[in-house]
Amino acid sequence: LIGLAWINYNEDNSETALSLYKKASELSPSNTFIRKQLGYVYKKLGQASLALEAFQVYLELDPNAPDKVEIQAIIQQLK
Repeated sequence: LIGLAWINYNEDNSETALSLYKKASELSPSNTFIRKQLGYVYKKLGQASLALEAFQVYLELDPNAPDKVEIQAIIQQLK
């Protein structure tokens, strides 16, 4: 599911990517990669509040994420 979602996201099939990432998230709710990617998909779709929530969950699940500063900057842009 993650691989298919990634391919669809990169091919600008954001709605399909979103659906696949949501399914993957249901199967693995603590997967940080999925949470971060959900944030990017929601952001691309213009759904700022859902993107913000996904990025915040990502950082809650991985408070020492290697891209923490970048994600915090995105969160500030979305607020």
